[in-house]
Amino acid sequence: MVELWYFDFPGRAEAIRDTLRLGGIPFVDKRIAMEEFRNRREAGDLPWDTLPVLVTERGERLGQSNAILRWAGRHAGLYPDVPEQAADVDGVLDAAEDLGGRVSTSIRVASPAVREALREELCRGWIPA
Repeated sequence: MVELWYFDFPGRAEAIRDTLRLGGIPFVDKRIAMEEFRNRREAGDLPWDTLPVLVTERGERLGQSNAILRWAGRHAGLYPDVPEQAADVDGVLDAAEDLGGRVSTSIRVASPAVREALREELCRGWIPA
């Protein structure tokens, strides 16, 4: 059985959880508190020093949410074998990553007026495109 490590909220692991469930892949949903995250990072247990992490049945630790999502999709039969179709899926994953980065920039802005302006710009331009 595989094990998925992530914090106790949906975030980057939720699409992975959904893919594992849809594919009927049994997994342990290991929710990690901030202190455990820090301890695991200091111990070198986390590829890329981040979460999520997927521990395979062979004990390999995979990092980066989109890489794990592709792994889960392949094992669940939800990721295409045809390279052009796989590239289309990868494009959607990359676009979602871009959107997340743009939204997270607005989250970290202290000024409500600047935050609103950034989000309006996203709604007028980048999101519809």
